[in-house]
Amino acid sequence: MSTDPHSPTPAGPEPGIAAAAAQAEPAAAAPPPLPGPEPTPTVGASDASYSHPPGSAAPSGDGGAGVADRPEVLAGAAFAGGLAAAMILKRLGR
Repeated sequence: MSTDPHSPTPAGPEPGIAAAAAQAEPAAAAPPPLPGPEPTPTVGASDASYSHPPGSAAPSGDGGAGVADRPEVLAGAAFAGGLAAAMILKRLGR
């Protein structure tokens, strides 16, 4: 063993053994690719309007933004419900 820190070491595979092992094992079949996300439907030329030009994302048909898309509506409803419950409990406590 040499005291030179840059001298080659015997660590690592031998070139002849690694090549023989690669040829001996059959190639494993690659797994099928995972399905990706579905593309967003777009507005066609015949269905286009001023608010939905051709090629833009098609409207979902739910009539607008739902409550899940607007968390401020949920917060307001929770506040109003809590206020109503407090008023009812105050009346019952008398």
